[in-house]
Amino acid sequence: MMFSDSPCADSAVKFAVTTNDKGVWTVPELPLGTYGIAVKLGDKWQITLGERLGQGMQEGKVYDTGSLALDRP
Repeated sequence: MMFSDSPCADSAVKFAVTTNDKGVWTVPELPLGTYGIAVKLGDKWQITLGERLGQGMQEGKVYDTGSLALDRP
């Protein structure tokens, strides 16, 4: 296993959010930067390894990560 508890457990910066009924999530007051996303479906984690989400973020603007294709457990 690549991580002890969750993919983000040892990360210095982490945020936890839940999607709404349309599958949209918002991370309020997220510092500018590049991020990966880890999603837990059932007992299985899916990770955006190699992605650099947030690249090009601008202060005060909404950044759209686009869609993520997830496998159902």
